[in-house]
Amino acid sequence: MDGFYAPSYKTTIDKLRVANKIEDLYPLKSLNYEKLSGDKKGLESVRVNDKYRIEFISSLEGEEPNTITICEIVELSNHYS
Repeated sequence: MDGFYAPSYKTTIDKLRVANKIEDLYPLKSLNYEKLSGDKKGLESVRVNDKYRIEFISSLEGEEPNTITICEIVELSNHYS
């Protein structure tokens, strides 16, 4: 994977693991959290680095809205290919 940097991937995964809800990702501007649209509607993504992002599906459960209980990583994609 040209341009892939494993420590950045691990750091991004660690940030996802400690988030209790989607809103916890908003202040982390480096992640550039977004809900995807078009043919990727239903997926969410965070940035690993300038070239790669992690695409995932979060499942919501619990008393408070938007509590992340399951995060299924769908793809590590090259954002520009």
